[in-house]
Amino acid sequence: MIRGAFLCDGTSDNALATVAIRLAASLGIGLDLEVVDFSFKKPGLALEPRLRALPQWVGSPEVLFIHRDSEKATRDERAAEIKSAVSSVGLVFPFVSVVPVRMTEAWLLCDADEIRRVSGKPKGTMQLLIPGKNAERDPNPKATLRALILEASGLTGRKREALDRRFASIRRQLLETLDVAGPVTHLESFQQFREELSVCLPPIERGNSAF
Repeated sequence: MIRGAFLCDGTSDNALATVAIRLAASLGIGLDLEVVDFSFKKPGLALEPRLRALPQWVGSPEVLFIHRDSEKATRDERAAEIKSAVSSVGLVFPFVSVVPVRMTEAWLLCDADEIRRVSGKPKGTMQLLIPGKNAERDPNPKATLRALILEASGLTGRKREALDRRFASIRRQLLETLDVAGPVTHLESFQQFREELSVCLPPIERGNSAF
């Protein structure tokens, strides 16, 4: 079992740690992740100060996962920023960049069946125009996901409004149950996440097995 830490951009994306654990499991690797939450200290704290403070909260994890949405940057640009921040604070343990394009919600826009399920209509037949392979081109995937959940529900009036108020928890459900071998694998940013994870973890696992 590899012990690691997961540093999210914000608390709403903490469930990405679950995605990392299940993705590692799909590669036959046991991963135990501690989510590091700096929101209680100072919301919006920049990456470098969080990295400097990290050892006092989690000691020396065997691997560190660092999440940043790409937003208006490219995935490679954001990954380079993460690498630079890690280098500048002198962290020596391995790390994996987790960089959805443009936002985490893009990874949730590939599976119509899952969107129907969380909307309360798992057997719904309404056609949903999900972005699928083009999800990374969506300028506002959060708004798109929200609209698709409401559309899939078929609800109107107050029931629709009540469902919309639950968007944050529904989004978390989608993250926690994301099929790491499903349609999301068509997205380049997820492929790169899987590649980084698959390259980083096996050497650590081999190192552990020597003790």
